[in-house]
Order: sequence, then C-alpha cells, then structure tokens
Amino acid sequence: MPEWPTIFVSILCGVMPAAGGLSYEPAQPMIQADQEQINAMLEAAQDGHVSAMRDWAIHQMHQSERPEALHEAVWWFDQAARNGDLEASHQLALLMLAGRGTPRDESAAFALWDYAARAGHIDAMYYLARCHQSAQGTCGHPGRAAMWFRRAAEAGHAGSMAAWGRCLFDGRGTTRDDQGAVSWWRRAAAQGDADAMAGMAVASISGRGLQRDPASAAMWWRRAAEHGSPLAMVMTSAYLEMGRGVPQDRVAAEQWYVKAVYHPSPALTAHVTTP
Repeated sequence: MPEWPTIFVSILCGVMPAAGGLSYEPAQPMIQADQEQINAMLEAAQDGHVSAMRDWAIHQMHQSERPEALHEAVWWFDQAARNGDLEASHQLALLMLAGRGTPRDESAAFALWDYAARAGHIDAMYYLARCHQSAQGTCGHPGRAAMWFRRAAEAGHAGSMAAWGRCLFDGRGTTRDDQGAVSWWRRAAAQGDADAMAGMAVASISGRGLQRDPASAAMWWRRAAEHGSPLAMVMTSAYLEMGRGVPQDRVAAEQWYVKAVYHPSPALTAHVTTP
C-alpha cells in the first residue's frame, strides 16, 4: 500500500495551480496623493487623458467609504479600455468576473482578456489561459490554455510559469515533459510562487523530473506552506507527523494543520476536515 504522502499525489490535480476557477485580485492603490494631485487627476481624466482615466478608476476602487465609487471605477475603466488602455481592460475584466460594481459577466471578461492578451498584456494572458482552462466565459480548451500560459511564462509571469509547468507535468494541452516542468517550477519558485514550490515537492515525491527524495519534498512543502499554500500546510503537517524527510514533531504538525484549516482554499476543502 502506498505511503500517505504518495497517496496525496493522486489528488493534487484538483488542488495544484492549474485547478479551480478565477478569483478577483484588485489593482493596488496609488501612492498616497494629496488633494491637489487627486483633483488634477480627475481633471485630466475628464479632459480625455486615457492614463488619467485608468488611474482615477483605480483611485475610485479604493474609496470604500463611498458605495457608489466602485460603479464610478467601472465607468472610468470602461472609458479607458475603449480608448485602448490594456491595463484598464484587464482591471475591468476582473471587476466583471467578480460582479463588483457591475453585473457578473464571464463572457465579457473573457472578451476583454482576449483583446488585452493579444495586444501583449501579460496579466491578461494569464487570466485568458485560466478562462480556457476552467471554461469561464468560453468553452474549455486545454491547448489554448497551455499556449497562453507558455506565452506569459516566457514573458516572466511567475504564476504562468507555475501553471505552464503543471501543463507540462500533466501533459495537459501539450506534450508531457517532466524535466521541462521542473525547470519552469524552479524559475517560478525563485520568484516566490507557492504553487511552483508545491510542484517541486510533487516532483520530489514522484521521482518525475527529480530524484525521489523525502527530505527535498519536505523542504519544498515547507517553503510553499510559508508562502501561504493551504495544501502545502497540510502536507508539511503530514511530513512532521510521520517524521518523513524531517525529524518527527507532532506539536508543529498540529500547528500547520490548524493553519491550513483556518486558511482554506476551495480546492482543498474536499480533502481537509475541520476538527
């Protein structure tokens, strides 16, 4: 009978980076601006300066004390997007996907990402790939998902490197290439991507692309856990509980398990039972 961590490899396809639907990730707020700068930004936006339209929309997104501000952000993102601003198209797609400030519309979000990705917007390439992968706003298409993940990965997008590595590891939408998967995961892990670190752990468990090495797997699970991966928290707990690849430490094992329970991901809930 396979050991418990090996059994977990069989469920990773439902938990690792390639799985799951898209989530909303808002634009970062602008550097603190004084009232004079804010007024100048609005005036420039009203005068038709496209970058000011986008920046004003981002500013409005973070005015949580004004419920109507989010609707205004959608309007200004739309104006900037109609004038060719790719970042505005991307941000508007995120809001449409989440149904924030506008009715939820996966098809419209997909169309915006498709436009921006084809024009070279790297984040849009990643989200377009995820749409093709999860059939959100379009029919599922593994080959197109893999293609866009690869393009964004080659442009330096860490999340896409991790996802492209997953495509290679699974042979999903492309030819299986274990060594290639590990190479991309290594690059993404160096940029702090937790999903890529989890991929490295799986490669170390399975002996695909790397030598089988429990200590290396434990190290990668721990690094991914420290970077916020709920799955890696569970796996770190398991390795500590059994003393596999690390000294046995049941107190630390319980601590990591509790962290996973209170930091869940939708894909993990089917595999973790709250005590």
